[in-house]
Amino acid sequence: MLVYSRSGQVTKNEVEGHHFRILNQEYSRGLHFPSEGKVRVVLASPARRFEGVVGVDSNDIGYYSNVGRGAVVATVDVAGKPAFRSQVMHEGMAGVPVKVDLGNARSLT
Repeated sequence: MLVYSRSGQVTKNEVEGHHFRILNQEYSRGLHFPSEGKVRVVLASPARRFEGVVGVDSNDIGYYSNVGRGAVVATVDVAGKPAFRSQVMHEGMAGVPVKVDLGNARSLT
């Protein structure tokens, strides 16, 4: 897996010591991007499907509140072609399910 973030550190399975929370749903696994970023996953063998949930974290951490923050669009590309694109998401919105047919691809971005 190759991970890029425009600024800040991408964290796995937590944000500042807390599980992710999208609206009222908690998630113990995933990636947190503090800014625009990209993940390229190279699989050991061909796969048929990718599934997940995307959204803006709802944890109020530190001195600020996240209410309404963020303007995030999530995409998934397979073989260089768009396979999924979310609406613009903000904090306080429910997570968006991602279900992508990989067609036996060995990588996705």
